[in-house]
Order: sequence, then C-alpha cells, then structure tokens
Amino acid sequence: MKPLSHKARFSSFIILILIFVIMVPLLLAYSAGYRFGDALSIVKTGGVYVHSDLANTKVFIDNEFIEDNGVFLKNTLIQNLRPNKKYTIRVEKEGYRTWTKELFVQPNLVSEARILMLKDEIDFREILMELVPELSASTTEDIKAEEVDSVLNPEYELMTELFLEDREQFAVDIATTTLITVKGKKVATTTVITEIQLPDFFDELEIEDIEEKKMLKERQKMVSWLENGDVVTVWSGNTDSTPYFFCTDKCVDTIILNLGDDIKRYDYLPGRDDVLVVLTNQGVFAVEIDNRSAQNIQPILEKRDLDFRIENGNTIIIKDGDVFLEVEL
Repeated sequence: MKPLSHKARFSSFIILILIFVIMVPLLLAYSAGYRFGDALSIVKTGGVYVHSDLANTKVFIDNEFIEDNGVFLKNTLIQNLRPNKKYTIRVEKEGYRTWTKELFVQPNLVSEARILMLKDEIDFREILMELVPELSASTTEDIKAEEVDSVLNPEYELMTELFLEDREQFAVDIATTTLITVKGKKVATTTVITEIQLPDFFDELEIEDIEEKKMLKERQKMVSWLENGDVVTVWSGNTDSTPYFFCTDKCVDTIILNLGDDIKRYDYLPGRDDVLVVLTNQGVFAVEIDNRSAQNIQPILEKRDLDFRIENGNTIIIKDGDVFLEVEL
C-alpha cells in the first residue's frame, strides 16, 4: 500500500481540524444543556425537580416512564427538557392516589413541584365517648359484658373542648387582676380577656381591613383567610424568596383557592406549607395551593356534615356527629 501523498495528508489534517473545531463546541454545548430549537436556533434546556416524601414511586413525564424512586432517593430531577413548553408529570404508587401536575419549563431554569399523594384507604383511629374497663379472666366468667359499667373517655372530653373552643391563631389571653373589698377585706380577682394580636409585619401589608378577615392565618410569610367561600393566600415575604408554586413565567403574590363548593373551614396540612385541609359540604379534603395547573384535590373523608380541627400542629381530628376520628397523614 502506497503512503498518502503530501497533498492528501495535508487535506486529511485540515478536515480533522475542521471536525474538531466544529464538533468540540457542539459537544460542550450539548453537555451544558443546549439544544437546537425552532429554525435551528440554539436554546438552553430546562428541567423539572419533583419533591417527594414518599418512597418507591413511579415517575412519568408526558406518559413516558422516567424512573422508579427508591427508599432513600425519593426526589426526581429530570434534565435536558426542551424549554418554552408544558410537560405533564405523573407520579404513581400502588395503594396511593395518583399525583399529576402540568409544569411550564423555561430555558436554563428548573421548575419545582411537590407531590400530594394520600392513601386510597385512610385509616382513622376512633375516639370513643365511653370506655369499658378491662376485666380479668376470672371476673369475666361471673359478669356478662353488657353488665359492666362504662366510663366517660377523658380523651373524648378533650376533643369536645377542642371543637367548642375554636381558637384563632392570633388569639392571646390577657389576664388582669383587680382588688375588690369583700366584708372589709381586699380580695384579688382575675379576669381573662382574649384579644387578637397580629404580627408587626402585617402593618406593612396593603390588605384592606386585614384584622377583620375570617380565619386569618400566617404560615412561613404566607397570609391566608376565608373570603366568600374561597381561601385567599398572599405571599408577604421578599420577592427573591417567593415560593416556587407562586411562579410560572413570572411570580404572583396572591393565589385564590376556589373549589366551586364553598369552603367552610381550612387549615394547613401538618408538615406542609403548600397544601390546605379544607372542609366543604362534601367532606374534608387535602388541596394544593399550587395553581400552576389543575390543583390536586384528594379526599381525607368524603361525607356530609363533618367538621375538623388540627391538634398540636400534627394531627387531624374529624368530627362526624358524636364520633371523633383521628389521623396523621
């Protein structure tokens, strides 16, 4: 085989140099997340990050399976998505309700979301009004079960007081002591008055008659209240720290939760700043504040004439007639 001529070797060298000059920037751009867009324009890709508290889930994007999440790595990062379009994210797990969210992906940005997936069948602990004392085996031989006197359950009494009190978040008890004369002796009497004391930063909010808002609450700089059967949530913090679920291509400072059925009561789901527990005529539900696409609404208990409270910030108590049901989600 004859060696290549000097001209052929020089031509090959020039071609290889050209390939190197063209391909290396393309490979570097590709690894950095750039892709060809419309009309052969080069655009920076975006991504989606899905927060999850639930292990062993299946993640899909536009009905394409992405991954199975394990016990430890529960969150999902999906990269190199073409920007300026919406993607449908779906998360599934057997025994749980499916979560779906449509997210708009922008160039060089990662859109965030957090799943809300409740069990298909939620287990409640029933708090009974009366308790039957446990009897020893020898005693039960002589006494029939229906003959044993039940006793009032003290936990049931506490739940009754919890629903009767209905204390507002900003309620503060102020005790005043007054000296009065009784039969020639001065006696101290204490009077407790409950007042509503709002945080100082509420004065800076341009919200008309904020002190008169119904069910006024604050959670991590989010201020919310009940108005005309809807829940209004306002971000009161710095613009730079606006929660992701207030933002699409731009951020807003107000989200209104309208379910088409009047909300009678609401509170924040224990452990979540982006999900509310709401009471309607149809039951008690967990609902996303995030309205970037259809808000996920998942039933906690579907039944009419219910009521609920959040106890100690971590437990949901539902009142169904004379029965109290306790659950931690």
